[in-house]
Amino acid sequence: MPVTVIRDGLNEAGLCRIKEDVADGFEYGDQIIGHFKTQRASWLFLKNPGFLDSMKEALAGVSEYYKTEWMVPKYSIFKDNKKFTTALPRIDKEGEGDPFLFIPKWSMQGDHTNKNFYIFKVDNEFNIKDSAPILFHVGSPLERV
Repeated sequence: MPVTVIRDGLNEAGLCRIKEDVADGFEYGDQIIGHFKTQRASWLFLKNPGFLDSMKEALAGVSEYYKTEWMVPKYSIFKDNKKFTTALPRIDKEGEGDPFLFIPKWSMQGDHTNKNFYIFKVDNEFNIKDSAPILFHVGSPLERV
């Protein structure tokens, strides 16, 4: 399957879809499925229910877990029923100041990636929109995010 170039140096790895059948304790939009084009892999994004409170604590400097607001995860990401990484809020400093999600590269038992992933199709509260592409950078590394 051909690679889709979205922005200069960014290629599409897959798409996010809002999960229609909501599990108990979740609201519509709290669960997102990330489907990848070239693999049979799928990721489950679960919204962090304490995101806003944790963000306020981090901004006030009173959080015991997060030193800055950029460390507070918006989503926990699962693969094969195991949490393996998070999606972190970021602001595009190069463009219009738009919000996006940053998914750092990870390494866990038997699974790893040397790529960072990005989701730019989010609202102002960092909620993933339906059909949002999951992107990765190709070529020289992106500037620090």
